[in-house]
Parts: sequence; C-alpha cells; structure tokens
Amino acid sequence: MTQSLKAKRLSLPEAEIALGRFGEPSEIAAVVAFLASDEGHWVTGQTIDASGGYKL
Repeated sequence: MTQSLKAKRLSLPEAEIALGRFGEPSEIAAVVAFLASDEGHWVTGQTIDASGGYKL
C-alpha cells in the first residue's frame, strides 16, 4: 500500500503546492496533537486543511 502512495507523491509536482514543498508527517502530527490537547477542546465540527495549500 505504501509503495503506491510513494509513487503518487513522487508524481505530484511540488510547484502545485502553495508552500512549494511536500509536508512532513510531523507537521500533520502537530495538527492532530493540537486537536487532541486541552488547547483544542473548543474546536468542533471543522474541516482542518493541512495540505500546504494543495487542492485536489
């Protein structure tokens, strides 16, 4: 399964991402950690776009 994801990621030009680079797993983990923390307890019913500005 991860092989197909790696191939798909490599086929996506970084120029299509507003921040100009691929995200790191730690950057997504930071969003998840915030939402699971006491600081994120007031966030409800939202879509969090953590894509670096890439739109499908």
